Amino acid sequence: MIRRVLINLIENSVKYTPNEGAVSVLAQEENNQVIVSIQDNGPGIPETERARVFEKFMRIRREGGPKGLGLGLAFVKMAIEAHGGKVWVDPAQPHGAIFKFSLPVKN
Repeated sequence: MIRRVLINLIENSVKYTPNEGAVSVLAQEENNQVIVSIQDNGPGIPETERARVFEKFMRIRREGGPKGLGLGLAFVKMAIEAHGGKVWVDPAQPHGAIFKFSLPVKN
């Protein structure tokens, strides 16, 4: 499931990033958690929509934006939480989004 989570988040970042943009993936261990970040420099997600993007069928409407059902991020949230983790989105500077998720490290 985590493989599918990564695919969904990376595909979303690529989909919303302009041709001359960039997508980066970072993983680090912090306080017995693995934190994975996928950052893009696309249009970003308004602060008022950040919590809602993980709801089923939620889509941010943009002129000429990609199409979809609004299920990918809902799946991401369910899968991460099923593994005991958390998922969230932060703004990237100067624009874009950073999707992050944490998973507990098992010894």
